[in-house]
This record gives sequence, structure tokens and C-alpha cells, in this order.
Amino acid sequence: MQALRRLREFARGPSSHGCEACGQALGDRHAHLYHPLSRQIRCCCPVCRLTPEAGWLQVPGQSARLSAELDEGIWQSLGIPVALASFVKREYWSAAYPGPAGLIETALSDGAVESLLQRNPGWNELTPHVEAIVVNRLKPQACAFRVPIDEHFRLAGELRSHWRGLSGGDEVWRCLEQFFAQLEQNA
Repeated sequence: MQALRRLREFARGPSSHGCEACGQALGDRHAHLYHPLSRQIRCCCPVCRLTPEAGWLQVPGQSARLSAELDEGIWQSLGIPVALASFVKREYWSAAYPGPAGLIETALSDGAVESLLQRNPGWNELTPHVEAIVVNRLKPQACAFRVPIDEHFRLAGELRSHWRGLSGGDEVWRCLEQFFAQLEQNA
């Protein structure tokens, strides 16, 4: 329950609380650290971002548009039943996609990842643990963005807090439009 509360807080946006490492006041725009084992995100000041505690990784602040060569065959080989997913590189590649019960995460097979990376070589430059690739195949032309892991979690929180019924409802679709419009603007 605490994880869901933190995810909702993160999805609500900018924080006015202090650095979670040293307590210094933070403004609306601040950095984040990520702990890959616990999958926690910590708001931090610039000093703590540069000198994280053991196990915490700096979350990059930039997003970038990527090529998205994702024909139906590749997508089916990934086993993702919907047209929206995030990919994260850890010790293995995983995909996360929305569903009525929340975010569903699955490890990808080596063969599927190899095909994906052959068609999208820039995806292999993803920084493990702290970046994700968010893919939107809901429109005729697929789009992909390399995003900081906090944006991946923000999208998950937005989907979770707005999802209604089996298909998500109108509010979740508006949320997705806004999320991708913002990524397009910032990339």
C-alpha cells in the first residue's frame, strides 16, 4: 500500500518537500535518484544527486525521440497484448504495459530482444536501470522516446490513477495524449 501511495504522489507532479537524502528544501524542478533493487525513487538536491549513497543511481534529466521500427511481427514476438509499453534494461530486458489490474511487467526473451535491437539499434544505448523506452503504437505511426526512469513511473502512476473499467476510460486516453505531447515538446 505504501508503494501505491508513493506512486500516486510522484504522479501528481512537482514536490515542495525536502531532499530525501539531506532534507534541504527542493523547488518544483529537482533531481532524482533511483535504487534498482528496491525500485524506489528519491527526490534530491543537486549536491546529493552528485554524491549518492551506495546503491543509489543518478536519474538523467533528458528525454529523446527514438526511431521506432516495430512491425506487427516484432511486436507479437515480444508478447505484449496492447499498443503501449515501456522497456527497461536491467540485467535483462523487460517490458511493462498497462492493464485493468495495473502495470504488468514481463521479462523479454533474448531472441525477441535481439530482433528488436537489430531493427532499432539506438535502443541499445539505453542506460540500464535509470532510463526506459516508452513506445506508443496507438496511432498509425509508432513513436518511441528514451526517458528517465522517473517518467516511466510517472506514466505508470497516471495510468493507474485514471484507469477505469477494462479499456481505461476516456480520462486515461486524455492522460496519454497529454503525456506524449509533453514528451514530444521536451525531446
